Formats: sequence, structure tokens, C-alpha cells
Amino acid sequence: MWCFYLGKLKLILLVLFVLDLIMILSLAITPPRKKITIAGSSTLFPLAQRWADIYMQANPNVSVEVTGGGSGLGILAAGKHTVDIGMSSHPLEPEQRLEFPSLVEIPVALDAVAIVVNKNVNETLRLSRDMLVAIFSGQVETWEDLAERFNITIRARGEIIVCVRADKSGTTDVFSKWLSLSEKWTLGHGEVISWPRSPRFISGNGNQEVLINVRTNPNAIGYVGLAYAQGGENVVVASILNPSTGKYVLPTPETVKMAASLNVSMANATLFDPPILGAYPITRSLYFVVDRDYVRKKQHVVAFLRWILDSQGGQEESIVRGVGYVELTDTRLHEIGLAIVASLSP
Repeated sequence: MWCFYLGKLKLILLVLFVLDLIMILSLAITPPRKKITIAGSSTLFPLAQRWADIYMQANPNVSVEVTGGGSGLGILAAGKHTVDIGMSSHPLEPEQRLEFPSLVEIPVALDAVAIVVNKNVNETLRLSRDMLVAIFSGQVETWEDLAERFNITIRARGEIIVCVRADKSGTTDVFSKWLSLSEKWTLGHGEVISWPRSPRFISGNGNQEVLINVRTNPNAIGYVGLAYAQGGENVVVASILNPSTGKYVLPTPETVKMAASLNVSMANATLFDPPILGAYPITRSLYFVVDRDYVRKKQHVVAFLRWILDSQGGQEESIVRGVGYVELTDTRLHEIGLAIVASLSP
């Protein structure tokens, strides 16, 4: 009897040994996946997720995790090394550079801040900076007031419902900076704005929530990133006056890329009001933010960044425009981004 149990025990031990051996060999043949973590801008999120999906398909040994949270969170997370890459829809602010001197922003795509209105307001709409200052600062309260003050025709009647961001937002930062070019704008600029305390102002978290608020309020106007401004579904995208050319321009991939044809010298260069006929006035760059010293130790992250900026990789027009953004290729910003990534290699 004891011989029977002893034989059975030996068999169990042999099976366990074989299983352990198989596991060891499996790990040796298939090493653990290298991980890349990304967080930040809700504007950049859809494109970053698309890039991650494509990259992981081509590189099954790499795992890329993308989460939102806003530009401010992305920059902070990159600075504190809780993620490898932060996403931001605006350049680093002076105080952020001071707090995290090793951070660098890498331009990865082009975007625009688009003004969207409910279709009930008008079938088409042309707006100047002065009009938008009056609306978003609360200086005009009704669509009739706006029409009378600026001598335009508006179909809507009643109070203007202003849809803004409640969270820390790079889109708010860029839009408020553009509004700040007017002396009549008194609310300052930044990722968070103290909007007028009025029931007419509706706050939402993220571009999608702002868009939903515009769709569901017949007298509403709001601002979103280009990828969220495709019109349809009860929404009209407004043409915006470029004061440098005197022309009203719709935000499209073509008009955004025109704005980026400026001969800029820095990654954080402004693309506002470009003196180029047909260029959209509220154009911006979108950024991946990394800590130089931290990322140099993670060359699999650098390889991903290099692919993002490759004209045959992440910058393919079908990929970037397919998500609603604009590729950097054939712009000076593309060259600047490639140079920054090259500097991260040993």
C-alpha cells in the first residue's frame, strides 16, 4: 500500500516539475510585455488610443495603456513619473517648467478649438473674436442682444446657453488665450476659468460632455477640439474670423494645416491668427510630454515616440485624420518633434 502512495506522490512531483519547467521555458521564450503608460488630455485621448492599438498589433511584446484626466493631470503625472507620457493640448506653462525642469513637450499632431452651436440657433454662423468675447464673458445675455450689437442675423430667440469646461482643460487654456488677445476679455486665461456665475453657463467635464450639452440645449454654444466638431446630430460648426486676413474660416484639416505652415522655431510656438489666407485662427499643436532623464532610461518608450512621428507610422494621414486630427508631416513642427525624440536616444 505504501509503495502505491509513494509511487503516486512521485508522479505528482514529476508532473509539478514538468509544469514548472514549461513555465520557465515559456518565460524564457516569451519575455514579459514592456509597458508604456499614457495619461492626460481628453482632446488627445482618441488619437493616442488609436496609436496604442495599432502599435500593439505590430509590437505584441509592448503594452500601451492610455487614460484621460485632462492636460494638467497629464503634465503633473509625467513630471512625477506616475506615467511615462503625459498628453497635453497646450504647451507647458512657465510654472510647470519651473516645477519640472526636465519636462519637454513633443508636438505630435495638429488640432483646433472649434465653436459649436445648436442647429436651432442658425443653420450657419459666422463669429468674430469680439462676438465670442461678448458671449463667453456674459456681456450679452440673449441671441437678440448679440444680433443687435453686431448687426448680424440670428434665428434663435431667448437666452444664450454657454457650454464650458469644468475640469482642468488644455482646450480651455488655448481658447481663453486666444480670447485674451482682445482687450475686452477680462476673465484671464488658463486651464480653469472663473466663468460668470449664471444659470446660463453650463459646465461639463471633457469635450464630449460639452458637445452633449450643446446638442441638448436649443440655444446653446460651446467650444470643443476639432475631433469633436464634425457637425451633424443637431450641431453646427461656426466659421471664425481670422483678423490677420479678414476672412471667416471653418475648422477643417486643410485650414488647420495651413496655419501650421508658419516657419516656427519652437515646439511651443503659437499658431493663432496666422497671416495666411484660408488658415483657421484658433489652431494649436497637441503634445506628448515626457521627462527627458526618465524616458532616456526607457528606450522602448522612445521607440514608441519615434514611431508616433514616423511619416510611415503614426503620422500617416489615414490614421491621424481618421480620428479627427491633422498630421504634422511637411511642417516645421514635425522636424522639431523628430529632433526632440532623437535627443532622447543614448
